[in-house]
Amino acid sequence: MEFLTLIVPLLIAIGIFSLGQYQFQKRRKQRTDYYRNVYLKSDAWERKRFVVLRRDNWTCVYCGQEAEQVHHLKYARNIGTEPIHWLESVCKSCHNKIHTGQISANKKRNKRKHHSIKKKARDIKLDFQSPKTSKKDYKTSPSLNKARKLIQEDLHGNIPAKHYIQTNWKTKQFFVLCPENVSKEPIINYLDNLKIGEVFNKAVRYENSESTIEDFCITIDKKKLWIITKIQGWRYGLLEVVYSGGQFNHIAHGTFMTIIGARKELAIKNGNEWLGEDSIDDYM
Repeated sequence: MEFLTLIVPLLIAIGIFSLGQYQFQKRRKQRTDYYRNVYLKSDAWERKRFVVLRRDNWTCVYCGQEAEQVHHLKYARNIGTEPIHWLESVCKSCHNKIHTGQISANKKRNKRKHHSIKKKARDIKLDFQSPKTSKKDYKTSPSLNKARKLIQEDLHGNIPAKHYIQTNWKTKQFFVLCPENVSKEPIINYLDNLKIGEVFNKAVRYENSESTIEDFCITIDKKKLWIITKIQGWRYGLLEVVYSGGQFNHIAHGTFMTIIGARKELAIKNGNEWLGEDSIDDYM
């Protein structure tokens, strides 16, 4: 009898504990599934991820290489409410090392060290993109502007197409709909090729980098095209197309988080007053 009075409460306690663990693991799995399959694929996360990568200059805060992922220093109780300073830009290799315990996350980063890493990474990135400048030559260069100028020359000099050029772009682009043969009205020829939803341009060096046409218009004098593109499904770009010297020049005028931001910039560039609503781009 005494044995039963001891074993029964113990079994009940074990049962309650096991049930609690089961419910905890079930909730944890549901939370993980929602985080991976819903939140990380949402527009809200893509916008937050872009802001963090741009803040860190697209460089890994650990090794200084190009960043392609964002790491959570902490997770919010409610998924999606984490502040920007809980996030940091990392490369894929360092991200894997953090989660396997090979390196520790910078929960209290030294800001001075962080900014020096960013500057070093920016130098390396510039050197890599410009084959005209060797690493040794770059170290002796006193100005980052000189390296940036070399990159811009490289962007225009090595594109195989002769019927178009690009201005204010960070990477070489292939303009899918740009006409090679034109009449006396080349801008009209280009306009005839445009269709909303079609791929307009894609980066030469990177896969899955297509931008599709979201909206477009032509100026009254028929000398300029203005095109709003959707970049990789969530950002928006504004560009201007003009024809000069037998070439179409594609001039980039920035990227925006919302299409409202792109349309507002289009109105301002054409000297018109913007009468629409504000967007998140007004606060960035």
